[in-house]
Amino acid sequence: MPAPAEAPTANRSSEATRSEVRSQSVQPRELSLIEGRKEELIGYFRTHNTVVLKAGTGTGKSTTGPLILLEALQRENPGKKVKILVAEPRQMLAEGISDHVAKTNGVPLGGDLIGFYHGDDHKYSDQTQIVYTVNGSLRKRIEEDKALSKYDAVCLDEIHLRDRDQEAILIGLKEVQKERKKRGLKPFKILITSANAEQKQADYYDNGVMMEIEGQKPRYDVKEHFLDKAPDVENIPIEMARLAAKVIKEKRRPGHLLGFLPGRREIQIAQKEFDRIMREEGLADKYKSASLTGGGGEENKALQKKLQDDDPNINPIMAFATDVADAGATFAISDAFDGGLIRTMVYDKESGLESLQTRHHAVSQYIQRKGRLGRISDGDFYAMYSEEELNNPGIHPKDAPPSILMEDLTPLVLSLKAMGITDVYAVDYMDHPGKEKLDMAVGTLNVLGALKPDGTLTDEGKAMVELPLDSHLARILVEVKKRGCVEAASVLVAFLNSNRSVFAYNPRSEQFDKKYARYIYTEPNKPPDSDYLTLLKVWNEYNHPELREENERQMSGEDWALKHGFSISVLKDVNTTKNEILQEDFFKGAFGGGLGNLEIDIAGQADAIKACIVAGFADKILLRDGDTYALGNGKRPGIQIDQKSVFAQRRPGMLISGAIRVQEGGRAFASMNWEVTKEFVKGVAPYLEEMGLVEKEQEVPKTAAEQVKNELQTEAAKASKSSVPAESESKEQKAEKKLSIIGKIKQAFKTFFDRIKAFWGL
Repeated sequence: MPAPAEAPTANRSSEATRSEVRSQSVQPRELSLIEGRKEELIGYFRTHNTVVLKAGTGTGKSTTGPLILLEALQRENPGKKVKILVAEPRQMLAEGISDHVAKTNGVPLGGDLIGFYHGDDHKYSDQTQIVYTVNGSLRKRIEEDKALSKYDAVCLDEIHLRDRDQEAILIGLKEVQKERKKRGLKPFKILITSANAEQKQADYYDNGVMMEIEGQKPRYDVKEHFLDKAPDVENIPIEMARLAAKVIKEKRRPGHLLGFLPGRREIQIAQKEFDRIMREEGLADKYKSASLTGGGGEENKALQKKLQDDDPNINPIMAFATDVADAGATFAISDAFDGGLIRTMVYDKESGLESLQTRHHAVSQYIQRKGRLGRISDGDFYAMYSEEELNNPGIHPKDAPPSILMEDLTPLVLSLKAMGITDVYAVDYMDHPGKEKLDMAVGTLNVLGALKPDGTLTDEGKAMVELPLDSHLARILVEVKKRGCVEAASVLVAFLNSNRSVFAYNPRSEQFDKKYARYIYTEPNKPPDSDYLTLLKVWNEYNHPELREENERQMSGEDWALKHGFSISVLKDVNTTKNEILQEDFFKGAFGGGLGNLEIDIAGQADAIKACIVAGFADKILLRDGDTYALGNGKRPGIQIDQKSVFAQRRPGMLISGAIRVQEGGRAFASMNWEVTKEFVKGVAPYLEEMGLVEKEQEVPKTAAEQVKNELQTEAAKASKSSVPAESESKEQKAEKKLSIIGKIKQAFKTFFDRIKAFWGL
C-alpha cells in the first residue's frame, strides 16, 4: 500500500496556512492514525472474519481502512488479485471519497487500485481491486449472488446511520458468510466502520471482533461557541445566516463555511437572508451561498466538486447543508454552524404512513459535525443552542435510534425476499423491529402484488427488486411493461422520487386551480380528475417550446419556469432522475429505443398511466368520509386534500393518492391524487376486493344537481310516509305542512346553487 504523504508541521504562520489550504485538503494527515496501528488491524483480519472498527473523526477509517484490508488479504493470498467492495451511504460520498483516495495515493480513479461505480457511471475495470459504490448497489449484488463470489471482502462505512439498505446488507452479509462456508470457499471478510460503532455489531457475526481507535484531536485549534438559549425553530435559518455574515465580516479568513440545517426549505430561507446581507455589505462578489442536500442531482455533484477543487482563498462558499455533510466532507472548512436539528422519517404502524419530522440531533451527530473542522486551519464551531441543552438527554439523546425502528420496512422485506429469505419473521435482526411492523410491510407487498401465497416473490416482485427505487415507485414502472407508457411513467416517478413540489405556490394568495388553470389537464365537459396529468402537461411545455404560447417559444426553460411559478431545480432534478431510470437494465431493449425526451400523448395514454399509478399505490386508496378521506382499509380517517391538488375544491368518492404526508401535529394531507372507480381499480388489481380495500366505496352523485334531486326525493318519501290522511287534517295542519314543504324546497334549491358555485369555483 502506498505510504501516506507526510503531514505538515503544526503552528505554521497564517500566511503559510493560507497558501497551503488547498493542497492540504487533498493530502489528509489523518491517514497516519490508522497507519500507526496497521499491523494490529491486519492481525485482527488474520484471526477474525468480521472486524468492526470504531474510529473517531479524522482517523482515516473510510480512506485507509480498505487499503489495510487489501494488504492483509494479499499477505494471506500472495499472487491473487484480491477484490474489495466499499459501500457508502450516498453517491456523493462514494464518488468523492474514491476520487480523494485515488489522488492521495497517486493513482488514477478507475485504474488497477481504486474505482467507483453507481448505476451507469462506471470508473473501474476487471483489474480494479478496491471499488467504492453505494449501499443500494451492494445490496443488489447480494440479491443477485448470495455468495458474492467475485469478491473477497466488503467494507461497510458509516454504519451508525443504520438505514434500510444497511440493515438488508448486515443481514445479507451474514448469509454470504454462511453460503461461502457451505460451498467450501475461503472465508469472506467484512470490515464495518463508524465513529459510533457498537460491540453488538461485532457480536452479531460469528468470529467478529471490535477494534477501537480514538478520534484524532484536531491538528488546528477548534473553538466552540454556544448560545445562551436556542432560537425558536422557525427562526434558526435566519439567525444562522446572520451569524455567518457577522463571522465573515469580522474574520475574513480562508476556508469555506458550512451550515447544518434540517431541510431544503430552511436552507432556502438561510440562503436568501445570507445573500441579502452580502449584497448590502458589498461582499456578494466574494462570498457565494450554496445548498448541499445529497442525492445524485447534477447541482449537488457540481457543488461538491467546486468545494473540493476551488481555492477557498479566492472563491469561498457559504454552503448550507442537510446531514449529507455530517460525514465524508473533505473540503476546506474554516467555520461551521450547527442548527442542532435533523429531519427524519417516522413510521406510523397503525396506518402504514410515514411522516417527515424535525427533531433535535443526537450528541453523536454533534461530535460528527464538529469533526469537520480543524483539519486545514484553525476553526470555530457555532452551535445554535446552549451547552445545557446539548447535555440534556431529553433534548439531545446520546445516539440516534436505528432507522429500522423508525421507518417503513417494505423495501427491507422486499430485499430479504430477493435474497431467498422467505420467512422474514425468523430473521436474526440486529435490532428486531417487531412483528407489527413486519406484518404491515408484508401486507403492503401483498397489496402491490409482489408476493405469492407461499411468501415468495411474484414476477412483479422480482421485477421490483431490479429497480433502485422505493417499492411503490418500482411497482409503477413494472406495470409500464404491460401498458407501454414508459416516458410518462418515468417522468412521474422522477417527480414523486424528488419528494418536492414543482409548484411555487402560496395557498394564501389564490386558489391553486386559478393560478395554474392553464396547466390543469381536463377532458371536454369534465372536471379535472388527476394531479398526475397536470404534471405531465407542465413537463411537455417545459421540454417542448413549440407547445407553449407563441410569445414564450423563444424563452429558456428556466425563464419559462420562473414566469409561470415552477421550480427550475425540481424540473432539472426530475430530468436527471428520469434519464437514469431509462438507462436501467430493466428498460433496455424493452421498447425499441428512441426514448428520452418525447412529447407525451396525455389524452391517448391517460388510462394506461392511471393503471400504472393504481398498481403502484394500491395501498393508498382513499374513500370519502364527509369532507375528508380515510384509507381503503378503514385506517387513518381525517385525511385532507392538499391545497396543491386539483381536488382542493372538489371531493370525489374515491381517490388514489401517491403522496400522503403526515404533519408533526398529526394532520394528514393527500397530494398527487387521481379520481378512480371501483371497477377501474378491480381491472388493474382484482385481488384488492378480496382483501377488502375497495368494497367500501359509496355511490356519490356525479353532479350537484343529481345530489339535490336525490335529497328532494328522500324528503318527499319521508313526507309521504309520515303524512296523515288528507280528510283527517285540519286547515291549520294543511297550511303548516304546505309551508314546511315550500321551506324545504327553497332550502334544497339554495343548497343546489351553493354546490354548483363550489363545483365551478365561483
